[in-house]
Amino acid sequence: MKLDVQKIANQIKELFYSKKFLIYLFLNTVMVWGFIIFLFSREKELHVVFLFLFLSWVIIIIQYTPIKNAKTWIRKILYYLISMLSFLFLIGMLFGMFSDPSNFLKGGLFMAVVGSWISIISVPVFPSFVLINWLFRKETGIG
Repeated sequence: MKLDVQKIANQIKELFYSKKFLIYLFLNTVMVWGFIIFLFSREKELHVVFLFLFLSWVIIIIQYTPIKNAKTWIRKILYYLISMLSFLFLIGMLFGMFSDPSNFLKGGLFMAVVGSWISIISVPVFPSFVLINWLFRKETGIG
């Protein structure tokens, strides 16, 4: 199977020209970046915060097509959950690499487990993200 770079580039270009995608990107970027900035507002290492913001933006872009193509909201929620866990795992790995490079996977797993528990159970971050996306489902094209 040959990788057609031109075709992929055209698909990405079409995606960024889509009004619904841009609304989705803006909506989710504001929510996620607001949460990240709130959590890390006292962080002295600004490059770490910018790295987290960039990673979250990449995950938001990647998750759009699977969420848009999912037929049921149960599947969409599952994609949101996988995206959140991926982001938390990457953050944990980065923290692990900065503190103890030999245990970076342990840091990723720890952050994914603890972060998902906090965001789903104690602070309703994840459910509110899903609810807001559901409310804007027609504007973003994921409904």
